[in-house]
Amino acid sequence: MSGKLDQLAALARMVKDAEILRFGRAVSERRDIENARRSLQEARRNVQRSSTPDAAHLSGQAALWQIWAGQQLRDLNAGLAMAAAREETARTAAARAAGRADVLARLARRQDQKPRG
Repeated sequence: MSGKLDQLAALARMVKDAEILRFGRAVSERRDIENARRSLQEARRNVQRSSTPDAAHLSGQAALWQIWAGQQLRDLNAGLAMAAAREETARTAAARAAGRADVLARLARRQDQKPRG
């Protein structure tokens, strides 16, 4: 490979790699938020299901914790929506970059296969 088309193909591969990395980070961020949300929901259910009065219930702290947990879930839901939007944007950018890289690599191979004269 040589020439400007080859340089563009190499640049497109680098952009593709960067976009795929960005997409992977977005997926990881969304999963982390989902896991935190799931854990908090489970803890909340466990507190609600508890049938034995404990110090937290008797002192009113369990109710305050439930309020706090509800606020945290609201924040996690908002964060999850934003993370999902970032993931979708990154997915689109990665797909576009992969397509460009593929097309430029094919064009560069064709150019290399042409007889020179």
